[in-house]
Amino acid sequence: MRRPATLHPKKLLHMKVSGHLLKWISDTLSQCFSNIKYGNSRSGNGQTRQGLPQGSVLSPVLFNIMINDLLSLVNNAVPEINSLLYADDLVLLTTGSGIPKLESTRNLALLILANWSLGKRLLGKT
Repeated sequence: MRRPATLHPKKLLHMKVSGHLLKWISDTLSQCFSNIKYGNSRSGNGQTRQGLPQGSVLSPVLFNIMINDLLSLVNNAVPEINSLLYADDLVLLTTGSGIPKLESTRNLALLILANWSLGKRLLGKT
């Protein structure tokens, strides 16, 4: 079973999730199956190896736990960037007088986000 590294029980334990709730979350994520529907055809069920179940009430909560360190990482690494997070949307804002400096600041923030995502196995290598 390959899940994003941030859903490791240590992160949940750090947030004081333990006991039966931790076991229930772990069991729920390890027993996810899905299929694909295209037109009138549907594939067989396959076990998911990463990610969160689409449409599950638990998924937004776990997603927020997974990324709870992201904003502070960006804000600390690139003080010129203001970041806003709403649900699963991230906005990066910066102001300045010169386009090259703005581009450089934005690119640094994007590099930090890409490296964070790769480290959490949220992006595939391209």
